[in-house]
Amino acid sequence: MPQHLPPAFAAPGFARLWLTTLFTWWSWFLVSLTQGWLMLQITDSPAWVGLAVGVRGLSLTVFSVAGGAIADRVDRRRLLVAATGFGLTLMLATAALIAGGGLRPWHLLALMGLMGVLAAVERPTSAGLMYDLVGPERLLNASAVRLMGFSIVQALSGLVGGFVLARWSATNNLLLAAAGYAGAVFCAAGLRRPSQAMHAVESFVDTVAAGLRYTVRTRPIRLLLLLSLIVEGFGFAYIAMFPVMARDVLDVGGFGLGLLTAAAGAGTLVATTAMALRPRAPRAIRLMLAAALAFGTCIALFGFSRWFTFAVGVVVLAQASGTLYDVTMYAVLVRTASDAMRGRVLGFFSSTTGFSHLGGVLIGVVAVPLGAPAAITISGALTAAGATVLGLRLRTLEPRQEEHAAPKKA
Repeated sequence: MPQHLPPAFAAPGFARLWLTTLFTWWSWFLVSLTQGWLMLQITDSPAWVGLAVGVRGLSLTVFSVAGGAIADRVDRRRLLVAATGFGLTLMLATAALIAGGGLRPWHLLALMGLMGVLAAVERPTSAGLMYDLVGPERLLNASAVRLMGFSIVQALSGLVGGFVLARWSATNNLLLAAAGYAGAVFCAAGLRRPSQAMHAVESFVDTVAAGLRYTVRTRPIRLLLLLSLIVEGFGFAYIAMFPVMARDVLDVGGFGLGLLTAAAGAGTLVATTAMALRPRAPRAIRLMLAAALAFGTCIALFGFSRWFTFAVGVVVLAQASGTLYDVTMYAVLVRTASDAMRGRVLGFFSSTTGFSHLGGVLIGVVAVPLGAPAAITISGALTAAGATVLGLRLRTLEPRQEEHAAPKKA
């Protein structure tokens, strides 16, 4: 391995899996940006914008537990190929619908619901595959590198997607998203290392139930997922209001919306680059809690933004803080789970991330009477307060307790 590459790339197959996730995220961000702008143009309502994001979050939350259980029972590589292939089909079908001129709000709601189901399967599957490939020693570095790619794609897709919306049409963005899923299928199909799928003898319902019992009874996992629920539900939901802030508050249009998305990617890139250059992060629990608190504070500041340059700067800081939280949360949670339960725990984690989209419904509803800025400020304050209160319980965990708390067997 070249010396300038992070250690995770020394693991056979990791580079191909990394490219798979990059293509998948490219498509995810383009769809998110495009549907939000389309929904606002069709309905002229922030509540509808939030509802669309909430539908995706609801389906992600509901189906993630099943998705994690499936990832524990079948070959993860084949499952990833199937999931990304479904994404390719969905993008082509939606682009054809928009090009035909028959788009209605319920079409966008259906699209977001199916995107949530897709993510509910793809996320625990790819996350489980990453652990299969790199193992526990390089997991934190791999997580940082994974999110570094996330940040690059987020920034690039924001710039490209915003430019396409301003110069051409939403159909072109969906075709670019289809190309992303095509690339993901190609990369995932080339993974040669066999996954660590469980040879299940129990029923599917018993598999899910066993994962639920394990999650509830394992205190570190229970507390970590509760924190994730708070930060996702109240914190990351603010992104749902980007279209409203861009058009109605900051007055920067579709290209400005793309720049806000790119700023979020830039913040993620700053944080992940720093983490990728340091394979191990000391006192991961404390770093995670401090990052969650800073994240909520920056979101509240974004709600006060009336100057576009200031808004962009605050988004960079917010996403840098949110990414530090994400990197440490994922690494700690994956190391905590036992081998047999890892897919199901990641399924529950994906379920909590769905609350970032469900929170989009709440923030959109609040924005109707109070305005988007006030709704965003409230969201940030709740994030900071929740992280502070829960942090009083989590900070008692030893720095490396999370690596050894889980039993080896289910």
